[in-house]
Amino acid sequence: MMSKLRQIFHGTRKQSSKNPSDDTFRRVYFNNTSSIKLTTSTYESSSHYNVHPEHLKFGSNFVSSSKYTFFNFFPKFLFQQFSRVSNVYFLILGILSFIDPFAITQDAGKFGLIITLTIVIAVSAIREIIEDFFRHKEDRRVNGAPSVILRSIELNDAQCMDRWDGVRVGDVVKLTDSEQVPADMILLSCENSDGIVYVETRNLDGETNLKQKICPKVVSDECSTVDQVLKIAGYAECE
Repeated sequence: MMSKLRQIFHGTRKQSSKNPSDDTFRRVYFNNTSSIKLTTSTYESSSHYNVHPEHLKFGSNFVSSSKYTFFNFFPKFLFQQFSRVSNVYFLILGILSFIDPFAITQDAGKFGLIITLTIVIAVSAIREIIEDFFRHKEDRRVNGAPSVILRSIELNDAQCMDRWDGVRVGDVVKLTDSEQVPADMILLSCENSDGIVYVETRNLDGETNLKQKICPKVVSDECSTVDQVLKIAGYAECE
């Protein structure tokens, strides 16, 4: 089955002068026997599953749109604020107001610029904290979304529920109608006899019109059922 799947994915590929070992190629394996065990905490239990060693160099599916963490907020925020010319200008004026030869006002008036600048920065900090709080909240929602993955768990082939941030390169994901796609994917099979599915990419490019994606018949014939998908082994090369 491995050699047959290799022919399926490479038989229709145009000949290229590039070396397959070139960095421009990425080889993605699925259900391959040359794998190692990793531990994952799924929705059901903590289990062992196989992952190809080549996939360890790829990043995870974890999504992070937040700007700050608890530890880097103040240095990162202050650097951002004082990268603005206006804030630096008022900071310099505030410092000079405490030096007598350059002081514009006397006594309590010396604190005017510093107090004003502090209030402006404090309001900006509160706004950034609130906005980043909602970014963290949205990240947790996206990363924690459930997904059905077909993978070999503890030597048994099974469908398991895992979080989106638990999806790895080479996983075979089962999607249902109107379900969001957790990562970039290759379409293997679908229920439509013509092999056509319709995808909305509004979250990526803002377009609401449906786009057609077609399953190659030679691939869909080998992946028409869950049992077939769990038994196949192969790889796909991406340029």
